Amino acid sequence: MSLKSPTSEAPNRESPVRTATELTDWKPGGVPLAVLGFPIEHSVSPPMHNAALREMAGLDPAFASWRYHRIEVRPDELPVVLPMLHAKRFHGINLTIPHKIMALDLVAGVEPEAALAGAVNTLLWRENGYQGYNTDGYGLETALREKLGAGLEGAAVALLGAGGAARAAAAQCLRSGCRRLWLGNRTVEKLEPLRQALEA
Repeated sequence: MSLKSPTSEAPNRESPVRTATELTDWKPGGVPLAVLGFPIEHSVSPPMHNAALREMAGLDPAFASWRYHRIEVRPDELPVVLPMLHAKRFHGINLTIPHKIMALDLVAGVEPEAALAGAVNTLLWRENGYQGYNTDGYGLETALREKLGAGLEGAAVALLGAGGAARAAAAQCLRSGCRRLWLGNRTVEKLEPLRQALEA
């Protein structure tokens, strides 16, 4: 199994970058979780989640075997990788750039909030496949309320970007009753599909 060099692993030594080509022979053991993206080396999710899992294991030994991994997956590999991870019983998967929108057509089911956002960032293992969720909008609104004492209801919002997280944020703004939503993006080509989806 080939892994990235020790130098590139420094920030995330406990979770080396795995690749899609390694998955066939890889036996992660325990209860595996993962974040998928391309690129993925920069992700701080593994140290963050593994620290939380260690703390949870101190409260409940059932979590002692849970581990969170990083897997670099190119867009063309995602349709093959998701069924492979399901067969290996990866209990949960987080998706980051560029997989949030593409995965909508690759999961067994999608929760209403994720369908409205047009993107999924969290997959939960089910017998018949993965169930897709989107926590970006909820996370945004919760952070605004708890950290800044601000709310979306009645607010005028300027949103920059049109990717998966922006889709979820825009849907949350509308669902929470914002007064006005201004969308901006570097390219009109990517912005127009988002605008059309939100008009519904």
